Amino acid sequence: MKLSRGTANVRKKCWARVAAVQPIAKEDIGGYVGQLAAHLLEDVYVNLAEYTGQV
Repeated sequence: MKLSRGTANVRKKCWARVAAVQPIAKEDIGGYVGQLAAHLLEDVYVNLAEYTGQV
């Protein structure tokens, strides 16, 4: 999914690869952690469900 500059603490526009989702400790990524707006987080959930065949 495409993220605009400034969304979720990103410095430039980028893509979030839903297929590459993996668990990681917050301590390991520190300053890279941001927050997504509710509608964007919902898009992530929907894309992940589609990718894993749950929809």
